[in-house]
Amino acid sequence: MILRTSLAVAVAIISCLEAQGRRSSMPKLENLVFEQSTFESKALRRKASYGVFLPKDYKSQAQKQYPLVIWLHGMFEDHMRFA
Repeated sequence: MILRTSLAVAVAIISCLEAQGRRSSMPKLENLVFEQSTFESKALRRKASYGVFLPKDYKSQAQKQYPLVIWLHGMFEDHMRFA
């Protein structure tokens, strides 16, 4: 339920920004840290890259649960699209 709510909120925010023509001016993500890495993909038969925004206290709060929001970039974009 939290995932659906978080996803709905993210979609609503992106839709509003697009409608206002301000999609390129992303909000400041002061409480998040961006990390990137790679993994071996059997489907692609190569390494694939990914990026993730984590709360600043994510590693120190091991027991805490956070909502998950997934943004998938377009076909000709990469994992840095939202960074």
